[in-house]
Amino acid sequence: MAPAPSSLRQHRLFRSGGRVLLVVACFTAFGWLMTPLTETVRKRETDDRLLSPLPANSSSDAMPQQLAFITLGGLRTLGAAILKMDAAIDCMDRKDWPMVAKRFDQITALAPHITYYWIEGADYLANNAATDVREDASLTESERIRASRSYYRQAVALLQKGIDNNPESWELYNALGRTLSIIRRGVSPDFAAAAAAYGKAATLGGGNLAERQEFYCLARARGKEREAWNLGKHLFLDPDNHLPVLACCLFVLQNKLHLPENERIPFHKLFQNDARAKTWLTRFLHNDLRHSTDGVREELERLGALPKKQENK
Repeated sequence: MAPAPSSLRQHRLFRSGGRVLLVVACFTAFGWLMTPLTETVRKRETDDRLLSPLPANSSSDAMPQQLAFITLGGLRTLGAAILKMDAAIDCMDRKDWPMVAKRFDQITALAPHITYYWIEGADYLANNAATDVREDASLTESERIRASRSYYRQAVALLQKGIDNNPESWELYNALGRTLSIIRRGVSPDFAAAAAAYGKAATLGGGNLAERQEFYCLARARGKEREAWNLGKHLFLDPDNHLPVLACCLFVLQNKLHLPENERIPFHKLFQNDARAKTWLTRFLHNDLRHSTDGVREELERLGALPKKQENK
């Protein structure tokens, strides 16, 4: 007689679960057997700053204790991947942000040269955690602001530590620039520092996109108008950079710097025609990215896209 479908499913689940347990047991045994051999190498590489020290674990944190033999046996990348799954699935689902922060400290200590972990950890903290606590109705307004800023600062610190471990990674500098330029209630962006990070990303291989982001941050940084103008003028030489926001920023910078006509990029080169100028400048006038709009309203009035203000008699 053929087995019942339910019995067959249970049998398959049992076999599948047994295989998983067998694999984990094999890795654990391998880690334990390799410990004497790898511990000396690990210590030497840690002393030489080639590896980060293994993270300390509390007795209440069971997950890293379960991975102890694996990581001590040299399988640090495997341990980091398992901790990443725990952070992304279990901790995120429970919105346990302190544990998410702790997990990524452990993950990046185990795999310090996998840049993806540093970037994703910072994104979780700066975006998910900071946003969630900012909207937490159980906290007072001041507590929400403090908690949000704390996670934002932790994200920046995580990326800076990642750069210390991977100084040639343009992706980490790019992520740092993105994080430093976040515009959110309760968080003050540092556009000058963000521009410096994007500039470094561009020199390390981030290319045209990183260079454009450097320009956008410089254009919003107080006292960086001339530097922004010089970079923007250089970028505009490439037709691929004839983009709405870039053109509008250049138009505004020319006005802020009070450049004479012979130093300006001509209006028809920035916008090609009045119809395009009306569209681009109208959108830019209402931007929420903290770009200055010096001279934009006046130009739209001249073009007939806005009614002229009535002067008081």
